[in-house]
Amino acid sequence: MLKLTELNEQERAEALQRFHLIQPFLEGQSTLKAIAEKQTTSYRTIQRWVSCYRKYGLAGLARKCRKDKNQRRMEPELQQVIEGLALQKERLSAAAIYRQVKEVSQQQGWPTPSYSSVYDVVRSLDPALVKLAHQGTKAY
Repeated sequence: MLKLTELNEQERAEALQRFHLIQPFLEGQSTLKAIAEKQTTSYRTIQRWVSCYRKYGLAGLARKCRKDKNQRRMEPELQQVIEGLALQKERLSAAAIYRQVKEVSQQQGWPTPSYSSVYDVVRSLDPALVKLAHQGTKAY
C-alpha cells in the first residue's frame, strides 16, 4: 500500500476530500446512509472508503492506479501477428485482420482478442511505417 508521502498533490487532495466526507461518521456524528443521501456518492462507496481508511489510514483513500495501465493483455506473439498482417503489402481491412487473428489465436489456444483490441493495435502503428509498408520507399 502507498504511503501518504508517495502521493502527489492531486491524490492527497482527493484523499483529504474523501476523509472530510466520512469524518462525521468516524466521529459518531452521522450515519453512512445520511452521508450517502446528502452527497452524490453511493452508500457502498462510502462504506469502502471507511474500510480503506481504517485499514490503511489517509493514504488508503487515494485512488489506486492499475498496475497494468497502458499495457495490452494479449500474447506478445499475437500482437506481432496483428502488426505483421497490418503491414503486408496488400492492405487488409481491420475486419479481415481480426478474422485471421481469431483463427490464429484459436489454433494456438490463446484467448481471442476483441475486434476493438485488434483495431487498436492496427491504429497504434506508426503512420510512416504503414506508409512505407503499403506504398513503398518512394512514397515514404
